[in-house]
Amino acid sequence: MPEQSLTERVFLLEGRVERLEQLPAELAAFRQEVSLRFDAVDARFDAVDARFEQIDRRFEQIDARFELIDRRFEQIDQRFEAVFVRLDETNHRITILHEDILAKLAIIAEGRGPRRKRR
Repeated sequence: MPEQSLTERVFLLEGRVERLEQLPAELAAFRQEVSLRFDAVDARFDAVDARFEQIDRRFEQIDARFELIDRRFEQIDQRFEAVFVRLDETNHRITILHEDILAKLAIIAEGRGPRRKRR
């Protein structure tokens, strides 16, 4: 073996040893970076969870308002129903009065109705 190739091989081996010696520090730095990234992801998930909780509360508020609106519509529907019942009664009375007036007008037209006394 020529001396130059032996020197080159030693040089290469020393470089590999130095590289292997650096690996634990690089691995620790990599673990730290991964840990920080996981912490950032956890923080994002926590923020998303908090936002979902806000959205859930908002939906609960909206649901409560819709329930109030539904109850109000039920009240209005009941009032309309009462008004329509009264309107039907009024229309029935008007029909009876109309028929009665027509009957009286027919009697007057025939001349059989009560006459006024002339003075």
